[in-house]
Amino acid sequence: MNNDKVGGVTIQELHPKVMDAGKIINQKIMDIPQDIYRADLEKIFGDVGGNILIETLKNYSELKEKAYCQDESKVSYAPKLDKNISVIDWNKDTAADIYSKFRAFGDKNNSKILSIHFYDIFNPEKLNRDEHKEFKGANPGTILFNWKSSNSIGIVCSHDTIINIKKVRVEGKSTVSAYDFVNGYSITQGQMLI
Repeated sequence: MNNDKVGGVTIQELHPKVMDAGKIINQKIMDIPQDIYRADLEKIFGDVGGNILIETLKNYSELKEKAYCQDESKVSYAPKLDKNISVIDWNKDTAADIYSKFRAFGDKNNSKILSIHFYDIFNPEKLNRDEHKEFKGANPGTILFNWKSSNSIGIVCSHDTIINIKKVRVEGKSTVSAYDFVNGYSITQGQMLI
């Protein structure tokens, strides 16, 4: 969700008193592909983790002898996640923020506002209000039609950005295309979701 460029898998000793403070026995650092979804990254890290664990078990004595302490200046902490992290605030979240939330939680806890869940979020963009006069005065949360194609809607986000959405689900209803959502709920051009 932070759009990290690098990640990895670490095999470390257990510290008797402090969590995640043991010496590093083996580690594999990797570049994280841009726009990857969490589920895909879990698979990649799972495969790498299995391989590095086998390598560590085969060479444990040698690797344990070379174990080293992690650099405290490079330590980062992951916050405890709750379901509210996927809630969209059109006035605060940029299109890139929303896209990152969707890639991080889309398969488990879809990006949503109130009781509307969004799926198939793609293509976060910066609006050019001079080039696109239809956006003049469009506030965050404003729905725009035919932004990129007839099967998606655009929603204006903070900092003059726009997110494109192909599928929507209202709480307690089935997932439908953005087109069917607009028609079924009589959404009008320029209507706001706030």
